[in-house]
Order: sequence, then C-alpha cells, then structure tokens
Amino acid sequence: MARLKVLFVFRQLGVFEAIEGPRDSWYGMGDFDNERVEVSHVARNEEGRGMIRWVWLPVEQLITKLSGAGFSLYVMMRKWSRFGQAKLIISTADAVGLPVLLAKRLGLLKAKVLYISQGLTDSVERITPTSRRRRVKKFYGWLLGAADKVVVLGYGAVSPLVDMIGVEESKIVVVPWGVDNEFWSAGKERLPGLC
Repeated sequence: MARLKVLFVFRQLGVFEAIEGPRDSWYGMGDFDNERVEVSHVARNEEGRGMIRWVWLPVEQLITKLSGAGFSLYVMMRKWSRFGQAKLIISTADAVGLPVLLAKRLGLLKAKVLYISQGLTDSVERITPTSRRRRVKKFYGWLLGAADKVVVLGYGAVSPLVDMIGVEESKIVVVPWGVDNEFWSAGKERLPGLC
C-alpha cells in the first residue's frame, strides 16, 4: 500500500531545529506512523537566491504590500513537485500558506490543505486605510475558502475569522490552549522561596 504524502510548510525550519523541550513547535510533524505516512517539509527560508527569484521578487513585494502579509510564491515555484505530489499540505506560515491556498483556489493543487491561522486577523486589523483593509479581508476570505480546514489556537480566534474574514465556522478546528505538565514542572528541584 502506498504511503500518504504529507507536506508541512514552515516559515523558518532552522528555528524549530534549535528548540529544546516539547515538540509542539513541529505541529505534529514527527508524530506520524512512518509506515503509513511519508512526511516532508519546505520552509520559506529555503527559498534560495536564483535569477528567477530576483525577477519574481517585485511581484511578491507588491502582493505583500497590498495584502498585509508575506506572499512567497517563489517557494512554491521552486518546490512545485513536492507540492504537487502531496495529498495533504499542512501550512504553519501565512507567507507560504496563502500562496498554497491561491494555487488550490485556481485548481493547480489537488491536495487537501490544513491551514493553521496564527494572528492573520490581527495583521488585517493593522492595515490602513480602511478601504484597503476591506479589500484584504475579502481577498483572505476568498483564499481561506479554499482550505479544507482552518486550525486556530484558542476559542478566541474563531469569531474574528468568521466575522472579519468570512471563514465558514464549520471549517474551523480549535486547538485549546494547554500546558505540557511534564516540561513545565519543577520536578525534584525546588526553587528557593517559591516552592
């Protein structure tokens, strides 16, 4: 039986490799059954500096300026075969996740997309003037409509996505805030004066 191909999209992979402690920062990347699932990743900081990158950069900068968020289409162009082969794409970064949703919306990607939204609505609220903010909200709503599921961290993130961006509530999955009791426990050592 062929293994399911899952592709994770990160902003900066090197940051996660340096983290000690719980693996929460990897969004479950290391928790799949390797016999049934083939997991790979791409990261925005892997995009390189080829000639096509420099030709494409002004287009990305214009989209970024208009949309209020990074829009790294070049990462997708450079790693297109990996995106095209994936059956599930898990986006953890807007800068590459939004282009993934654009490609899916345009029918260029057939994979299911799980989009993890962290602060997108906060970024939209900072956009001025108001007329531009309205256009960006509509654009994001159109893009996020292509996601199979939108994951948010905490229940407080649901209503801004629904009310501000227009995401269908049935598409939103909430991961409640929690604490890793093993990592954040004092253990046998006590802090003088505190425990």
